[in-house]
Amino acid sequence: MCPNWPPTVGARSARSIAIIRAGRPDPWRTIVAVCLPRHILRGARLGDVISLIQVLATTSWHAIKEEHWEYYFGKPQSADHWKPVLLEHPEFFRVENNADAALKWRWAYERTFDPQRLQHYELSEIRDMPIEEKKKLHREPLTPEQVSTLMNAAIELHARALAQQQESRWWIPIAWSFGGGLLGAILGVLGAIGAALLKKT
Repeated sequence: MCPNWPPTVGARSARSIAIIRAGRPDPWRTIVAVCLPRHILRGARLGDVISLIQVLATTSWHAIKEEHWEYYFGKPQSADHWKPVLLEHPEFFRVENNADAALKWRWAYERTFDPQRLQHYELSEIRDMPIEEKKKLHREPLTPEQVSTLMNAAIELHARALAQQQESRWWIPIAWSFGGGLLGAILGVLGAIGAALLKKT
C-alpha cells in the first residue's frame, strides 16, 4: 500500500521541505515514483495541475474559497469543475471542509504573512499582536524556486505515469502476435483434417 504522499502537515512535512531546500535526495520522492497518481494522465490534467500550482503558490491568500475558484483558476480543461482536479491530486493540494483550496507545501508554513499589507512577520512579532490581527494572517507565498520545484515535480509525475502505463501494456503486442500465430496453427490443423476427410469421401 502506498503511504500518504506528500506527508501530512507535521514533522514529516517539515522534514521533506527542509530536505528539498537543502538540495538533498528526499526518500518521499522515491516513494512517489511508485505511487503514481494515474489521474495526471487524464486529458489536459497536467496543464490544470500546473495552473493550480502557479496560482495557489503565489497568491497573497494561501487558501481560495470555492466560489472564487473560477475567477482565480479559470475553467478546467480535464474536468467539469475544479473540485475533482484538486481532490484527485492530494500529492499537491488540499481541500478543507469549508471547500477552501490550498497548496500543501504552503500549509506547512506558519501564519506569518499579511495578505493586505504584503508583509511577513517574525513569530516574535506575532506573539504581541492582538488576536484579531493574528486571524488575518495567512501562510506566506512560495518562492519562484519552490514554484519551479513543484511544477517540475508535476511534469515528472506525468512522464513517469505515462512510462509506467506504457510498460504495463508491453504484453499486448506479444499477446496479439501469439494469439494470431496460435489461431493460424489451429486453422492450419483444421484445414488439414478437413482435406483428409474430403479425400476419404
